[in-house]
This record gives sequence, C-alpha cells and structure tokens, in this order.
Amino acid sequence: MPKELRTEKKYRQGSGALHLMTSVGNSPDAHGEKTLRNLLRSGWWAFGRRAHGVKYLRAGDRICFYIARVGVVAEATVTGRPEERRVKGGYDSVSYPLATRVAEVRYFFDRPIIIDKDLRSWLDAFAGKDVEASGAWFVQSTRLLTEHDFALLVGRPGKKR
Repeated sequence: MPKELRTEKKYRQGSGALHLMTSVGNSPDAHGEKTLRNLLRSGWWAFGRRAHGVKYLRAGDRICFYIARVGVVAEATVTGRPEERRVKGGYDSVSYPLATRVAEVRYFFDRPIIIDKDLRSWLDAFAGKDVEASGAWFVQSTRLLTEHDFALLVGRPGKKR
C-alpha cells in the first residue's frame, strides 16, 4: 500500500473525516484576514497543487485556517472534492488553482487559537518533539491533523494525551 494512502487512513480514524490546517499568508501585500473572509464568503477555499492531503478531500472533511502571527481563526466543512477552478476572492489563482466548496464556516478572529508551547504540549503532532521550540514547521503549509488536534486548534478542547 502506498505511503500516502496509509497516511490518509491514519488521519481518517474516529469520525471518518479528514482534518486539515492550512496557512493563510499575512503581509502588507496580502492581508490574511481579508483573503480568508473573501474566499470563505464566496463558499470556496483554494489550494496549491501540492498541498498535503488535498487530493483526498471529500464532503464532510474539516479545515481550520491559521494566519501567520495571529493564530487559528476559522474553521469550515468541505462539501465537495477539489477541482481546477478560479473563484472570486482576490487571491493568487495561479499558485492556488484547486478549489473546494466549503460550508458551516465559523470565525473566531476575536479569540484566535495561539499555538504556544502550552498548546503544543497537548497536540499529537508534537508527541516526542521539543514543545519549547518554535513549532514553525507545523504552520508553514497545509497539514493533516488528527481529530484530537483539530478539536484543540478550533477551541474545542478534548482530553490530554
């Protein structure tokens, strides 16, 4: 069995849904909150061709959104498979040509989930890793998450591992 498929099965445990965290750029040229709100308001989210886990997305999967230097600020449910499509929303459609429909969007900009060392100590992704280190590797690209980690990152705490 290909390694990719084993990885997908590992992350589909529990609810059967795939859970992803994707990063949104935040710079003077590309304001993260504006990009995020515009795309999600249109009912779509866009990915690059090589974004981890995207080729396995299907209806019912969950995505949370991390903005650099802010934290995790929103979540949504995927309602269809990604397709090559340009959608309205003021984003770089050349770098992000794959789009998937989303619904059940929930924003929490007023209380972003900051991925600090305390939260890292609870996350499965940091098991056996130094939680004192920055954890920048964790937020630099689209990442598959366990259901447990997703719940923590959207402010729905579970049990500590």
